[in-house]
Amino acid sequence: MADGDRAEAASAESELEPLRFQRLWGEGYFEVPASERLGKCRSVKEFEKLNRIGEGTYGIVYRARDTVTDETVALKKVRMDNEKEGMPVSSLREITLLLELQHPNIVELKEVVVGNHLESIFLVMGYCEQDLASLLENMQTPFSEAQVKCIILQVLKGLQYLHERYIIHRDLKVSNLLMTDKGCVKIADFGLARTYGMPPQPMTPKVVTLWYRAPELLLGVTTQTTSIDMWAVGCILAELLAHKPLLPGTSEIHQIDLIVQLLGTPNENIWPVRVVPQRCLPSCPACPPALPDAPLPLPSGFLQVAPGESVHPAETALQQPQAQVPLALRGRAASAQLPLHV
Repeated sequence: MADGDRAEAASAESELEPLRFQRLWGEGYFEVPASERLGKCRSVKEFEKLNRIGEGTYGIVYRARDTVTDETVALKKVRMDNEKEGMPVSSLREITLLLELQHPNIVELKEVVVGNHLESIFLVMGYCEQDLASLLENMQTPFSEAQVKCIILQVLKGLQYLHERYIIHRDLKVSNLLMTDKGCVKIADFGLARTYGMPPQPMTPKVVTLWYRAPELLLGVTTQTTSIDMWAVGCILAELLAHKPLLPGTSEIHQIDLIVQLLGTPNENIWPVRVVPQRCLPSCPACPPALPDAPLPLPSGFLQVAPGESVHPAETALQQPQAQVPLALRGRAASAQLPLHV
């Protein structure tokens, strides 16, 4: 940090009033010096905000520069609106999970920094230049098969790491998949992620964004497994191949209708437990999605109507024969605009 920055930080620190707390044992109050007011957390003043880059489920994200290390990072401000009892539980879950997760295909939480006010809490994360949703909007031509393969492989590797640790992301979509300038894909936004166990405990069904929501969630099932993440991966895979959303429903009923049109009406052999009356499901034969032929795991392998029947990450692209992997994924240059990396 430059001498001027240090002087400014010291001046701002000296302006802080000491905190006074009543003693739990005995009488009187005690004061917390300004130098120890932030505890072990660094101050957000040590980061220079460069520009606002987006807004997640539970906070605003900025591109910032660490004035100590000169590193560019993503600074996510925890949303504290209408919070009367401290930090939101979703943010606590995200911080707890990300501090334990270390994987190249999962966004890195470097540290937590704070401001002068109790509601000023920021997460310092590794910076990624773009997300897949923005790429899809700005690309004139769809991703090539090699690029889609590269992206899905990385997403599946990150998901396998999560699922092996009994973590469900519960909000996978293209806008939550970030990409660095070298083409490394990272799963982000763990505000809705939960750990699970056996027997599974009830969870809120309305979590995943509607277009990527598994049919069991649409029909009100409260016990969730890793299959809801795999359904979302199938929707993402189809969207990358077709350059448009696979199931762009406008309501839950419309979303169910689109799923039935695509995969057919489920019967009791597929779904033994009848969650809703059959008359609530439109009758339609299965229609395979019109997607280009490619050496990729078919979206139908991910899109299983029966709850809990989706494929496992290690059983799909992660175990495909090496001969099917495009040359661009073996460290060779690809004739595409998007840089590839595995």
